[in-house]
Amino acid sequence: MSYMGLAGGLWATSTFAVLTVLAAFDPESNSLLAILFGVLTLAFVPAIAYSVLPGPQRREAVLRLETVLCLAVAFLGTFVLLIPAWPIIMSPPTVLIATGAGFVFTGRRAKAG
Repeated sequence: MSYMGLAGGLWATSTFAVLTVLAAFDPESNSLLAILFGVLTLAFVPAIAYSVLPGPQRREAVLRLETVLCLAVAFLGTFVLLIPAWPIIMSPPTVLIATGAGFVFTGRRAKAG
């Protein structure tokens, strides 16, 4: 079980779920923005599911893909949505998912646990 991947997946999913609800009920917001945030909410569900399932190789592969997704969302969100704080919003789940994927702290002691 990857607690860091689970925490990062929950953080990213809850962040985008809140943004989905806010965009859906904001009268000035575009409904396509709510759909985009809803799709991104569903895109991080595999990080939660594979963090609790056995199988470290598959878990690491899924969490690495989710890390790439976090980075892509962080940088594309800055340029597409024109929100300069978007990388700051996405940095905690990115770090947590990257740690769960084995990108960070991959020393001998980290692999023993």
